[in-house]
Amino acid sequence: MQQLTVMQDPVADALDDMAALGLHWTRNRERGRMPSGIRQAMLLVAREALMHDDMAKREVARQFGELCGPAAFEKTHGEVCRYPDCRCPFDAPPDPDKTWCARGLARPSVAELAELLAFVRGEGRWRHFGPGLTTHPQAGRDDGQKRMHAAMLILEQRGDVRRHYVSEGGSVTWAPNARGNAPDTARTD
Repeated sequence: MQQLTVMQDPVADALDDMAALGLHWTRNRERGRMPSGIRQAMLLVAREALMHDDMAKREVARQFGELCGPAAFEKTHGEVCRYPDCRCPFDAPPDPDKTWCARGLARPSVAELAELLAFVRGEGRWRHFGPGLTTHPQAGRDDGQKRMHAAMLILEQRGDVRRHYVSEGGSVTWAPNARGNAPDTARTD
């Protein structure tokens, strides 16, 4: 025999309460009354629904960070160089062409970052794809996707790209930032 699991949805419950209150509101307004008690109850339920919706979105963002944010990537692949926000030793030799990490951590080359940024911007040989790129860091054993996502995190830190959309599954659609603009926030559904 199958067991039925009931999932609670506080936002849906609050919207159901609001719909029920709406019937009373409509009936009183048709009679020319201003039902202040119902009005207050509807506003309270609306605030409650918004609060629960905000909490749900924050939980999705937290889970995304655990699933495929920089900390999750480092758990899987070890520490990654985050130049220019790195913690290299003070006595490390200078890196004139910015192609290596003084601590020997994995890091995409300048050419790889430039090519990836051109792809996201839809420039050069990538113009027929148009702007944007989606990475799938949760793609299990696909090292190419994980490497591409790590490179996109570096471009995000530099302010060259922003997270345009983050799916519930963890895929990230990246959009180019206009040069000189601060990074934008990602939309999550």
